[in-house]
Amino acid sequence: MILSQRTDSRTAATAIAVRLTGAYCQNDYCAAWGKLGDYCQRHALDYDCPDAQYLNIYHDDPRYVPAEACRTDVCIAHPVCEQLQDEGDVHIVHVPHGPFVVFTVQGPYDTALADAYMKIYGTILPASTLPVLEGQPTLERYLNDPETTAPADILTEIWIPLKA
Repeated sequence: MILSQRTDSRTAATAIAVRLTGAYCQNDYCAAWGKLGDYCQRHALDYDCPDAQYLNIYHDDPRYVPAEACRTDVCIAHPVCEQLQDEGDVHIVHVPHGPFVVFTVQGPYDTALADAYMKIYGTILPASTLPVLEGQPTLERYLNDPETTAPADILTEIWIPLKA
């Protein structure tokens, strides 16, 4: 369920990330988060840092890119990431910045987000005058921990880039 819509902007940020390639609904996100957790543990970083942002960067629009070629970066963004280096499957990436339209969604990842994307791209954006920036990554920012939050209470923000 979409709880709210707002415009906002992001400043430049650096993140550690694990790249996944394939259909967005079939990727093993848990394994990617596990690799990030292992990286944090090896480098004595707090995986549950309250100042960190937990994000997915979706690089490709599945309306135009074959599902098997869609790229996702599963990320943890924090200022300390600027001091870190690539290691194994974990890479340093720059999180897209600039103006965005942001939708806050409540509910389980597997159903609430799919429903929200259908509504956003099928109804809300076509009816709006928002200057969506096509061809740029969309972000999901995870606001609570799915291990300690009931699925119905999970909060996710969908960040869609706007023209400046």
